[in-house]
Amino acid sequence: MKFGKIKKLVAVTALALAVGVSASVTACSIETKRPRARITFEFVTGETAKEYVLDYDLYRNMYPNTVKRFIELSKSGYYDNTVIHDYSTGEWFTGAYSYEKEAYNDAVAGDEGTVSEYYANHSKENEFLDLFKNGKITPSVYANTLFKTDKNGNVVYVDKNGKTVDGSTPGASPVRVISDDYAMPTLMGEFKNNIQQEIKNGALSATSGSLKMFYYPASDAENASKSMVFVTPTSNEIIQANNKYNSATAAFAVQMGTSSNSESNYCVFGKVRSTDDLDDFKNDVADYFDDAYGTQSYTVKSSDVDITVYEPTSDGKPNADGKYYTTRQIEEVFNMPKVAIRIVSVKITKN
Repeated sequence: MKFGKIKKLVAVTALALAVGVSASVTACSIETKRPRARITFEFVTGETAKEYVLDYDLYRNMYPNTVKRFIELSKSGYYDNTVIHDYSTGEWFTGAYSYEKEAYNDAVAGDEGTVSEYYANHSKENEFLDLFKNGKITPSVYANTLFKTDKNGNVVYVDKNGKTVDGSTPGASPVRVISDDYAMPTLMGEFKNNIQQEIKNGALSATSGSLKMFYYPASDAENASKSMVFVTPTSNEIIQANNKYNSATAAFAVQMGTSSNSESNYCVFGKVRSTDDLDDFKNDVADYFDDAYGTQSYTVKSSDVDITVYEPTSDGKPNADGKYYTTRQIEEVFNMPKVAIRIVSVKITKN
């Protein structure tokens, strides 16, 4: 990855998560608090395909890192021609697999194994990693940090007020600095239970018409609880946090119904602008499924699908690729709709 060796980001170490963090960050003057995105969906039935356009407000003033990730991926074209890979009446999960008509139809006409095979052959993971490695995606999660040193090579310590003190001073903390050598491809979870983030005007709850960033944490609870990373909620703060809350990459959920997800443990970063357009889309899909399948299932269940999760290396040393993070496979089961629901494109219409 082509970055400067060390970013100009310095903060007092904050190992406790009970740290109040303002959601506001310094932003370029040309950026709006609420950029907009236009998502064009396509509902494919046989040889007939109908497009639906939904406009969304993205809440950069509340969730700056999440919205930045979504905008960067959208502008790269990453989300274009992706498919809803896991379907329920309440949530549609997307952003991980591409759509290919013939292969999709063959998969839903087959068995669980053919569905899983489709996912394996249409994963966008390598495309995502290429964007990250080429510096097209801004990091917000780090496997480790460095300590700031003075001109003599001594570690710099500060007290609770940020005043430089001797390291032996009671309550002194070393000053950490971020190095891009430790950058991970995952995204910081901007919600209260992760970094105690307080949203000035009230966090968004998951209601119909929401966009939610989706997290695939390691399923091994013991491993996940031991895996810690450093996150950067603002430009002048570094916090140590649990990796499982900072594991998002590119997948997100389109909320179609009510949800029990709380703003305390989920990042809802966008809202649909027209509920009428959303309802028309939802109703057309629901009507088709009811007419075509009745009481029969209109989804095809996959056998186990391997999902890649990213973690810091356990020994703190770089892996064979020189990265300080490693990968592990976890297994998920998806319900693929028998009729493809495709995202044709995601365009940022207001930056």
